[in-house]
Amino acid sequence: MAASAWAALALMICVACRGVWASGGGASGSQVAENGINWEDAAALQRQLLIADGRDAPCEMTRRFPYMASLRNANGTHACGAVLVDSLWLVTAAHCVDPQARNTVGRTPVAVIGACQLEDAENDDEAEVVQVETSIMHPMYTGDLLNGYDVALLKLSEASEKSFPVLPEKDDDTLSSENLVVLGWGQQRDGTMADFLQMADEVDIIPPVLCTSSDSWGSFIDPDQMICAMGFQGQDVCTGDGGGPLVSAFAPEGVIEDGVPVVDIVLGVVSFAEADKACGEQKLPTVFARLSGVREWIVSTMATR
Repeated sequence: MAASAWAALALMICVACRGVWASGGGASGSQVAENGINWEDAAALQRQLLIADGRDAPCEMTRRFPYMASLRNANGTHACGAVLVDSLWLVTAAHCVDPQARNTVGRTPVAVIGACQLEDAENDDEAEVVQVETSIMHPMYTGDLLNGYDVALLKLSEASEKSFPVLPEKDDDTLSSENLVVLGWGQQRDGTMADFLQMADEVDIIPPVLCTSSDSWGSFIDPDQMICAMGFQGQDVCTGDGGGPLVSAFAPEGVIEDGVPVVDIVLGVVSFAEADKACGEQKLPTVFARLSGVREWIVSTMATR
């Protein structure tokens, strides 16, 4: 990133309004942190997230991201995102399937994999509609998103035929990642819902030294378990897609559309962001659960279950 962009980022963090916005779980009680974040209303943490000011993902012709999944609640409504990481397994945020979370999809939601449009998913020959057999939340997940480990594995009742990205290595240096993409469906700045799969591709990872500063998220951020990222072109997450993936997309000559899914690396899943901010107007970075930090658990769980 150019020096001018980092200067702009530092200024944005210094003047940021503080607060958290999440799709489930969160701190409880009337805790007020040392950096001024107020948690009096736990329900404010229990919101869903998705892409604002993104653009249509290359989908109908190329199915560039066939591993993207929509998790449906008991009413059949899209409530969270997820990402295929094996023919039998999805990864999402733990708060999406936590029975105690406000907007949970439950432990065994229906997953729609590889769809372009939410409303046409069941009639889309390229989309798979699969029942989740079981969900396994990370054993260190407490229901408080600030404690990290907001990750869950979902085992499918039948194998998917879709291509899927690779997991990052345990010591993966996400700061060196390029061609970052966040995927999701949902509400835009004008309040309407985007039926077509959206991608935010003007996203940068924020170094821990900035994201853990007292003017940003402060001590709530554990760099070993969390990734901070934000868009500098107004792109952001908003109501509708917690659990959606942050991907380092394979992009030959910088063109994401020309990449292939099996070379993509899924770095994290959406965990939380600022509360009480309009879509696309957040000042603090979005926080993702870092998959390199739980890679060993993911691999061992898939192998033994």
